[in-house]
Amino acid sequence: GVRMTFSENTLNNNRLKTEGFGFLSDTTIKYTRENYLLTFNLNRSLVPSSRGQLNEQNRVGLKLNYDMSYYLSAVIKGDYQTSESASSNEDETRVRKNLSLESSINWKIAKAWTISTSYRYRQQERGSDNSKAASNSFMLSVNYSWQGLSVAR
Repeated sequence: GVRMTFSENTLNNNRLKTEGFGFLSDTTIKYTRENYLLTFNLNRSLVPSSRGQLNEQNRVGLKLNYDMSYYLSAVIKGDYQTSESASSNEDETRVRKNLSLESSINWKIAKAWTISTSYRYRQQERGSDNSKAASNSFMLSVNYSWQGLSVAR
């Protein structure tokens, strides 16, 4: 789709009017075989910031689900996202770049029980002040999928 934005903010008794023009997209391509699913997505969207302005986000992602057996599966996932102000005011442009890499192994131990272990690396970079932050996470989860409640129409 096409986007046109008009915003008006008051800062220190000064009224700021900004305009923007661009396009929005949400595209997903899936490729399925007997024991794996490959998903590629490309997204461009508008999201509100904590300051009440609109940010334009561009995201590209790739995900691979691989079933090694009925009981064992693996997931590898990567996302890259940039975010910047949708206004045309260059003084307010703050670019953020986010990278996320994730992998997990899932073991189905019973019909409704799964044990999962996963690792996630995340990095954020802010262009306005050249700052970077990164994190590593290791997780172990025990999941129960209760089949007792079902709602249908």
